[in-house]
Amino acid sequence: MAEHTDISPTEALAWVDEQLTLIRMQRTNDPEIARQTVWSLVWRIETDNEPVYFKAASDSLRHEAAITQALPDWAERQVPRVLAADVARGWLLLADAGVMLRTLLTQQPNPLGHLHALLPKYVQFQQAMAEHSHQLLALKAPDRRLTTLPSLYDGLIADEAMLTLGQTEHREDSLSLEQIDRLHALSWRFQELCNELAAFGIPQTLHHDDFHDGNIFVQDGQYIFMDWAECAVAHPFFSMNVFLRSANYRLDLEQHDLDALRDTYLSAWELDLSPADLMRAWDVSQVLATFCRALTWFAITKDLPPAIKAEEGMSVPGWLGEFLEAVKQLDEGT
Repeated sequence: MAEHTDISPTEALAWVDEQLTLIRMQRTNDPEIARQTVWSLVWRIETDNEPVYFKAASDSLRHEAAITQALPDWAERQVPRVLAADVARGWLLLADAGVMLRTLLTQQPNPLGHLHALLPKYVQFQQAMAEHSHQLLALKAPDRRLTTLPSLYDGLIADEAMLTLGQTEHREDSLSLEQIDRLHALSWRFQELCNELAAFGIPQTLHHDDFHDGNIFVQDGQYIFMDWAECAVAHPFFSMNVFLRSANYRLDLEQHDLDALRDTYLSAWELDLSPADLMRAWDVSQVLATFCRALTWFAITKDLPPAIKAEEGMSVPGWLGEFLEAVKQLDEGT
């Protein structure tokens, strides 16, 4: 098990076996590593019934266990089935969730059909979660509501060590001194954009900050939204930033295809806004979403050992660079 999780594989496996016994299942083989990063580990475990999955997260993402455990009470058919959870240690034991959407997108002749079909389902999920925002915050979901974001902005750009990552290596994803100065100068503009987006009255809810085809599964005709480590209570439209980037990366889409996916998502909200206001809310949300993504990487990497942080933390200046470009395009009307 990765060192950052600071737990023993023996201890984790004993917990898995204990939980399986409680639900009358038995492990039939040693765990296989399904995914491993410096902040989380996923085991695939064969049992005498069905495959199950164990997940352990680092301290910065430990809220995932409590949130994932709570979600089935509010949206049972759209989230993974939790077999057991140890909230204090950030451990989860999950039932199999079916086929990863990414697999289907590469196998089917009309992959866009899946994307258009799942987006209204995700909107329904977000609308339902809006009623539970305060409960999610109590479960330690990161608070990235529009009233909170400006202080988070000022806090992040005050971390000089994080902003200057990669400068000595002259990496393309590092920030220049000029860009860092621009970030400081844009503090007031960031506040304005948050206020502007809030004025549209769109309910803030559970936002998935890594919403892509690797975290969406299909089981018995249902779309299952997985992996809530990188989540927050935030503006719902933020989720579409990574989603559209991922769809474009996976399928090499034309702009009209990306616009059509955006329109499918927005129309499912059935908001009482004029077309012009809806598009303005969308445009502003996509600017702020890039900063929200930087915040996620900041939370994940800020406490990593220096050698690991120097590499993994590069996503923070990378996304801040995306934010600067997005603000520029918004203000230039392009």
